[in-house]
Amino acid sequence: MSFFFKSKIKTPQDVVRGVKDALYRIDGPDWKKATEDISRNIQLMKAMLSGDEIAQLSQEIYKVDLLQLLIMKLPRLEFETRKDVVNIFGVLLRRQIANRHPTVDYLSEKSHTLFAILHGFDNPEIALSCGTILRDCAKYPPLAKGLLDSPEFYRFFKYIEADTFDISSDAFSTFKEILTRHKELTTTFLIKDYNQFFDHYNKLLLSPSYVTKRQSLKLLSEILLNRANFQVMTKFIGFPENLKMIMNLLRDPSKNIQIEAYHVFKIFVANPNKALPVAEILKKNQDKLMVYLSNLSNNRNDDEQFNEEKDYLINIIRQLP
Repeated sequence: MSFFFKSKIKTPQDVVRGVKDALYRIDGPDWKKATEDISRNIQLMKAMLSGDEIAQLSQEIYKVDLLQLLIMKLPRLEFETRKDVVNIFGVLLRRQIANRHPTVDYLSEKSHTLFAILHGFDNPEIALSCGTILRDCAKYPPLAKGLLDSPEFYRFFKYIEADTFDISSDAFSTFKEILTRHKELTTTFLIKDYNQFFDHYNKLLLSPSYVTKRQSLKLLSEILLNRANFQVMTKFIGFPENLKMIMNLLRDPSKNIQIEAYHVFKIFVANPNKALPVAEILKKNQDKLMVYLSNLSNNRNDDEQFNEEKDYLINIIRQLP
């Protein structure tokens, strides 16, 4: 009699079809049943991804554009199911055949899915889930390049200035991952898009948000001090407007902001080939800057490197022609 109670073993095709059909039903009157079906099939999918059926399951997922559909319907899924979807994306992205990552190749061709993940920051319910997926995507050069090469990348500046701290912070973490993970890609992007990028970025440096301002200054010094970005650094420190902005940040009420601004300011001072307008600003403020640097503290009085560096900068400013 046990024969009558045996359930049919589901194939990868059955599971993918089950998720897809239920996703289309989730906005209808039987949404509760659809939610249960999605949850059950997603669990089966997770099990298959850790077994021998991963190759067939991946092909079925690509075939019906299930990743795109999952992102579109992510706000309708239960919290635990969203976490499972994030996990599935991660497993698929890491899957490797020889030197290939099939899901990376797939998403490179289906850029609308990549941008749908980015647009997830518009929805507070799924912003953090999409941020995690996007950071996983950014680990792979073709996907990072796809984001950097698209005008869609500039949506990050809106997300970073979001009113919700968690979303703003997560967006900045993702933004930083894209800009710092692959140095050659970033250098090419910054040279090509210098004006547009820094028109946006300088607004972050003047943000009313303490966290955004501090994070942006810290990332800026990291970008400028990266040897691969020598051309970008030289251009940035050649503009007197940039020096004025950083000098104003040296006077910020927050000591932490002052220290982060100092790490950018020292690049202007240490540059042996200063543009004339930059040198003139430093010369004009020579006495004030020497007093300021003498009193500047990073709250670590025993930090010999910091103090030696300050003395070096003070000496350069003192000897300005």
